Amino acid sequence: MNVLKLPTKNDVGLNLVQSKFGLKGFAIAIKIMQEIVYSDGKYRWTEEIIAFMTKDEQCGASAGLIRQVAYYGVKVGLFDLSEGYLSIGKSSGRIGKLNKGD
Repeated sequence: MNVLKLPTKNDVGLNLVQSKFGLKGFAIAIKIMQEIVYSDGKYRWTEEIIAFMTKDEQCGASAGLIRQVAYYGVKVGLFDLSEGYLSIGKSSGRIGKLNKGD
């Protein structure tokens, strides 16, 4: 069984996302983190991926909300975006470290 380890309580970036977007934003951020960790630390961020995440079995959120959460996450250091790839941001670097080798 794959388990994503997340020290969410004290993660400033994740808390900022939740305070701005509520529990739906929190869920979207967690889904993005999950995809990053299970993609060996870099997750290709494209319109096709955003469209896929709108499916109910994924996030079930609008493409606009998914985009807003991701880019706000970049702004607050939850994620990094470089050359079209999302990765865990420096403020949340311990999340990536916890999941190495899983």
